Amino acid sequence: LILFRLAAIVWGTFYIKKMIHEGYAKIFIISAAFIYAGALGNLIDGAFYGLIFEKSDPVIRNIAEIFPAGGGYAGFLNGNVVDMWFFPIIDTRLPEWLPLWGGNEFTFFD
Repeated sequence: LILFRLAAIVWGTFYIKKMIHEGYAKIFIISAAFIYAGALGNLIDGAFYGLIFEKSDPVIRNIAEIFPAGGGYAGFLNGNVVDMWFFPIIDTRLPEWLPLWGGNEFTFFD
């Protein structure tokens, strides 16, 4: 996922530069810049969030502590994106007859 984010940032950089040089409408360039900024923020979160925060849990509603004594919950490039909401649309067990995944827990939008 981090590679996809990085590719989106690189592509977005060149695409916004192209839009500016070709004289696209300002509102279109601003809209693309907002999307670009969101992708950049997600890249930064994924890279560093796991290093500097402890794991939070929405069930017990603990607030993640910054710079915990034992270190963060994940290494470089393995952190979570913090601006995502957790709302599982489907939380179920897959039927036993399903090949490969039968009987496993399944959460959509985990």
